Amino acid sequence: MKVTTKKIDSANILVSATFPKSDIDAKINTLALEAGKNMKVDGFRKGKVPAHIVKKMHGEQLVQDAEGEAIRGAIDKAFKDEGLKQEDMLGEPLFKKYDRNEDAVEAEIQLCLRPTIEIKDYEKVVPSFDHPTASTKEVHERMADLAKQSAPLESITTKRALKKGDTAVFDFEGFLDGEAFEGGKADDFELEIGSNQFIEGFEDQMIGMKAGEEQRIKLKFPDT
Repeated sequence: MKVTTKKIDSANILVSATFPKSDIDAKINTLALEAGKNMKVDGFRKGKVPAHIVKKMHGEQLVQDAEGEAIRGAIDKAFKDEGLKQEDMLGEPLFKKYDRNEDAVEAEIQLCLRPTIEIKDYEKVVPSFDHPTASTKEVHERMADLAKQSAPLESITTKRALKKGDTAVFDFEGFLDGEAFEGGKADDFELEIGSNQFIEGFEDQMIGMKAGEEQRIKLKFPDT
């Protein structure tokens, strides 16, 4: 087997290989011998099928397998000669030429490689900025907020009125001009009173309510 490589560009190489017919025949014979050890053919003991019988029965497949092994060997040699690894190849090999003649098989195979990209002067396009800093007070306030968000809710056992800072769990349904509107209903909704998550006036009118109490809340929706 004769193998040479040529760089097409930084991301492609061309592998030229010549496989003498004698090498292909030898591979076919080896494959036939190995296959004969596992085949069962009438008139022969299992594992004792002669190579010529195997070649007669599966000749075309043996040729394909032998040539496939030869191609893989050529590609492996090309990678070794170029100091490359299998993971450097992208996609499948591209056959530019594959000729069978009486004496040999001649092939040209293009291998696509991961391109080597050299990045220069990228620092110039990165905008300068002042690295933000946080004061001790801001850190403590943020930690307190996170702790508050993670803290489990506790049910109020007394029947005291709802006040700002409490989290209410309630059902509601909204109506506009006497008609229920889409997205205006929820069950077991959690709302921190005073967080201003709802439309203006909603949370203020909930202050003073007690557990189990129902109340009609009147609101003015924004004009938009």
